[in-house]
Amino acid sequence: MPFCPQAVEKLVQGAESSCHSEKEKQIVLNCSRLLTRVLPYIFEDPDWRGFFWSTVPGAGRGGVCGLGRAGAGWEAV
Repeated sequence: MPFCPQAVEKLVQGAESSCHSEKEKQIVLNCSRLLTRVLPYIFEDPDWRGFFWSTVPGAGRGGVCGLGRAGAGWEAV
């Protein structure tokens, strides 16, 4: 699903620019709507389960179960 990373990137851009224009606000809102509809299905897909619920590299001794690689883009959101 190549549109998911693009939608996340638009959210990051919106967070960094503070959405000054009405167009930017609409883009961020639409990306949020899209992701809230699609991500629950991706979370349930066994092929994607390891992507979202994997051990975070360098998390320490026992590892932390969390967003894994998917969390890399969420720091700015």
